[in-house]
Amino acid sequence: MAQLYHRKLTILYDDLTVSEQKIAQYIENHGDKIRDMSSNALAAASGVSQPTVIRFSKKLGYSSYKHLIKDLCVEVPDAYINMDISVDDDTRSTNAQLAEQYSTIIKMTLSFNAPEAVDQAVDEIYRARQIVIAGFSERNYLYAGYLAYRLENIGLNAYTHSHSSMIYAKISNCEPGDVVILLSESGETRDILNFAKLAKTKDMHVISVTRAGSNTLQTLSDVNFRLVEYGIRTFMRSCMVRLSMLCVIDMIFLNLTKLDYDKFWKQSKQLNRMTKLAFELPNEPERKKE
Repeated sequence: MAQLYHRKLTILYDDLTVSEQKIAQYIENHGDKIRDMSSNALAAASGVSQPTVIRFSKKLGYSSYKHLIKDLCVEVPDAYINMDISVDDDTRSTNAQLAEQYSTIIKMTLSFNAPEAVDQAVDEIYRARQIVIAGFSERNYLYAGYLAYRLENIGLNAYTHSHSSMIYAKISNCEPGDVVILLSESGETRDILNFAKLAKTKDMHVISVTRAGSNTLQTLSDVNFRLVEYGIRTFMRSCMVRLSMLCVIDMIFLNLTKLDYDKFWKQSKQLNRMTKLAFELPNEPERKKE
């Protein structure tokens, strides 16, 4: 059975309903029969309703039941590759497993997040007068700073700060149509949820990046991007959430730049020119070199 399906199921299993778990169990026990089964047939065999099968497919990140079946029918010799890197692995094996992890994480991140969600987020960011970015945890402060820098570099008015009071103050001064981007794996952090609620009172757009499982921040968001997190986070598994977050950020940024490429390119070039030590105004006489 396809490894991508197995990994999605592992990540989201605890968020499945009892009926959805029945579907997963049937697929696990009768994987060889799934190829030719309709959603109605799978529902009857699993003892659930047909809409439950559709919800199960979408919860695992598939755009339709047909895409779920397509993934299940992929023939993979080693169907379930262990994502863990052992301290006893040699360097060659460690590097090979790392490459496997990176490839899988990116594919799963793209699968969890529909292109339509990217387009909506990009359009909201492009139209905003101000963009406030906030992250919870030291790692997400860095991601918030990274995204703010990239947006500022193309001329957008992006802001972030590590102190929650500064984020509250900034959101309070925003206008309808402005954007807040919130980074929180759990989607349950108090300050992050309060940022979203405050933004809603200002008629701002809320874009969030959270874990794939259901959480409160998702319900407060206009657009939610879901991260890949495989089981219990360990010291040797730390790259998974990090890489998934960077994939989402770069996915947003690259698609944003295409909306007005010439304008953003000129803004970036001008900023780079201004940061040079010998910056001169367009009509300023050339300085004499000593």
